[in-house]
Amino acid sequence: MANVTLCFICIGKRVLSKIIKTDDSDKDFLTTFAKGLEVIKSFNDETPCLTVTELAQKVGLSRAAARRFLLTLSKLGYLNQNNGQFSLSAKVLDLGYSYLASLNFMERVTPIIEQVARDLNESCSVTVLEDKDIVYIGRASRSRLVSMNLQIGARLPAYVTSTGRVFLAALSDEQLEAFFRDDPCEKLTEHTKTARQILAEIKKVRAQGYCLVNQELELGMCSLSVPVYNRSNQVMLALIVSCNPWLVSPEEMVQRFLPVLKSAAQEITLVLP
Repeated sequence: MANVTLCFICIGKRVLSKIIKTDDSDKDFLTTFAKGLEVIKSFNDETPCLTVTELAQKVGLSRAAARRFLLTLSKLGYLNQNNGQFSLSAKVLDLGYSYLASLNFMERVTPIIEQVARDLNESCSVTVLEDKDIVYIGRASRSRLVSMNLQIGARLPAYVTSTGRVFLAALSDEQLEAFFRDDPCEKLTEHTKTARQILAEIKKVRAQGYCLVNQELELGMCSLSVPVYNRSNQVMLALIVSCNPWLVSPEEMVQRFLPVLKSAAQEITLVLP
């Protein structure tokens, strides 16, 4: 349950991060509320349990303030308490489910990606762009050929993922320069491209309408993505299929998978608001 809870709190960050980034000089900004959200976000796969002292150090609170936050969240049902250790409860799932429930089109998208998964015998997912990450909001699973956990709520850096580059291709050149100016592109595998190479790749994506990333995020993982446009011709979602390049070559993915993904993207456009 802890892993599932952490998965859905990632989805909740789509809302939480926007609140926390608000200028705290704004008279309408509730600092205490923002800190409470930071407390919830402090629980992750590295620190699934925290004591009062550990939380105070991690979030930058006094021990007394950390204790009040933890006890308040416990009384509201969002945290479990056991021998001085606090952890997220299943109620935190409400934050993620509330976001998913607001995507009323997903019930019509899910059968489409399930059909893609059946046709290709590979898992197919739907993602959105959130700040500098892509977030998985829908998934139809098939064979598991990569070690990475890519369930609903998973977040990955946009610069090194095929769906991320699909979203970035919709930005202007000035927006792209700003995107890569602030954060360096960490080399995750021996195949990860440099920022300059990724910028060139993104410009290719604009022209060809899809993106293939081969083992830049994880060795043994090759992914192919296409954009999904809404009726105003804006990129709203991206579809992705990932597989092992030693079993299905990148060339075969483009030849066999791409037509199926493009057809699915067109179907999804018809059900988007």
